[in-house]
Amino acid sequence: MTQRINENNAVQEDDAIDLLQLWQTLVKNKWLILLSSFCAAVLAAGISLLMPNIYRADVLLAPVSAEGAKGGGLASALGGLGGLASMAGISIGGGGGTEVNLAVLKSRDFLWAFVQEKKLMP
Repeated sequence: MTQRINENNAVQEDDAIDLLQLWQTLVKNKWLILLSSFCAAVLAAGISLLMPNIYRADVLLAPVSAEGAKGGGLASALGGLGGLASMAGISIGGGGGTEVNLAVLKSRDFLWAFVQEKKLMP
């Protein structure tokens, strides 16, 4: 029984990380570590300089509804109550904004698929 305990202790001691030995290994191979890091940095810089610059901007324009423009700030402040009322199951009108926004987004997806299909982008 004690022999098993001694064997388990010996195995656990061998599994421990010796920080001094790790440090010595790092110091011994410092030039290899520095050289490989430098080569990786030069390779990454070279690849990034050889790649073409690509700038992209996405803009979604939607017209302002005539209803929202009539009331000014008060109408826009009270417009948020329509969403609260619809959550309660009450329809107070003026809920067409969601449908319009969904239609605009769907048309945008359609347009993007059309542009890719016809290869209109350079």
